[in-house]
Amino acid sequence: AITQLGHRSWGSAEGLPQVSVVAMAQTPDGYLWLATQGGLVRFDGVRFAINDRSNSPDLPSNLITALLVARDGALWVGTSSGVSRLQDGRITTYRARDGLGVDSVFSLGQGRDGTIWVGTNGAGLKRLRGGGFEGVAWAQGPSMDVITAIWEDRSGRLWVGTQGSGLYRLDSGGPTRLTSADGLSNDFIGAIYEDRSGRIWVGTDDGLNRLDAAGVARYTTAHGLPNKVVLSVLEDRDGGLWVGTHGGGLARLKGERFETYSTQQGLSNDIVESLFEDAEGNLWAGTLGGGLNQFRDTWFRPYGQPEGLSGDFARPIYEDRRGRPVGGDLRRRSDSLRGRAAAVLR
Repeated sequence: AITQLGHRSWGSAEGLPQVSVVAMAQTPDGYLWLATQGGLVRFDGVRFAINDRSNSPDLPSNLITALLVARDGALWVGTSSGVSRLQDGRITTYRARDGLGVDSVFSLGQGRDGTIWVGTNGAGLKRLRGGGFEGVAWAQGPSMDVITAIWEDRSGRLWVGTQGSGLYRLDSGGPTRLTSADGLSNDFIGAIYEDRSGRIWVGTDDGLNRLDAAGVARYTTAHGLPNKVVLSVLEDRDGGLWVGTHGGGLARLKGERFETYSTQQGLSNDIVESLFEDAEGNLWAGTLGGGLNQFRDTWFRPYGQPEGLSGDFARPIYEDRRGRPVGGDLRRRSDSLRGRAAAVLR
């Protein structure tokens, strides 16, 4: 269960410079990078180092919106004032005048052929060509102005999410648009993710959608989602599908059953903007206003009230030679304990 995983959180008290973590990425050197509203943050597991306009003047803005580690190891950083490429200590920035059309960036992606895709806030979808960015013919028009999510699946199809105009899929047959009229739960797309089975998961403002050969399957609060607005989706290495929601915390889908983990169980905030699994298998959840959370397997697996125990105050338990558990509640009187223990021994 999620409650049996090791959980830790970092906020301003633990040194996180800004507590809204909207995207995460890990570079080949092992550093975890966080996109925050106060700058780009590097984390080594112990210390946070912030890169902002005060110490990195080549960074176009302190409002970081998206992150991508490219195959060549470069870190791409989307901001409210353009997109930057960080590699070997150098920062190269592209703005509206370099082909983006606008400075505000919402999403980033990379194709199998190495193409860098940028989703803008107002000028549609762009791709890097030579020394600048260019638009693509099929991605023009008002319906493609705001690009919220980009994903290229294993077969090379490009999936593009929009803010209010549904989902686009580009394959060898050209672009296809999918909207609520085609079975999607909503036309506001918050996240796109492909699982190990090749199924496409789409988070919307009205639930989670699964796209496969059978069509579209929808998951809503009626199926156990803690909130209908889905902001982030990720499958971990054990096959669990994690879902970050706007106000309901985390959900994990195994089979057809959702588990939830919110502030009631210890999550630092119930708005989960970003999800990431690092190279060691730790799962990270970035929240809006609550900082960073980590979930990981530990040497010990706890059992308490969330797992069905009647109480969290546990005393020693012993198994006798016949396999029967023998235990005592030391909050009761000692003579009562001796009487019950004697009855078991007889």
